[in-house]
Amino acid sequence: MPSPIWLLILSIIVNAITALAAPVIQVYVTTRMSQPKPNPVPINPKNLIHTSGGKLASISTSIWLPVVGVLFNICILPYEILHAKPVTGLSVFVISVLVGGIFYNFTLISESSLLRLIGKMVELDQHRDESTGRMLGIEGVLH
Repeated sequence: MPSPIWLLILSIIVNAITALAAPVIQVYVTTRMSQPKPNPVPINPKNLIHTSGGKLASISTSIWLPVVGVLFNICILPYEILHAKPVTGLSVFVISVLVGGIFYNFTLISESSLLRLIGKMVELDQHRDESTGRMLGIEGVLH
């Protein structure tokens, strides 16, 4: 019994969203994070664009988006393997898309973890420089 075509369409959509949207959003977030932060807090309240952009940035850099992709692909994969009789080119393609999606999402999980670790290391380095500058009395020189 061949697998339903909606599973193929759904898995391709989920993998396309993860494959295309996550790296683009991640580049957007990293460029926004690398911009200098204003020293005084602005008096103007945040508008809808700021709050929705912050939520989108936190979701895109979250480790949970690829985890959902992995779980989705793992849930569909046994169904696809068990119900793909006789084996056709379409069923082989669907299984390879699911396995590729699992590997790609695992890559995104490791990349997200590494970016978080690098961000924490940068924060510790900046804190160390500030502390050293205060102890030596040369604030602002070490940055």
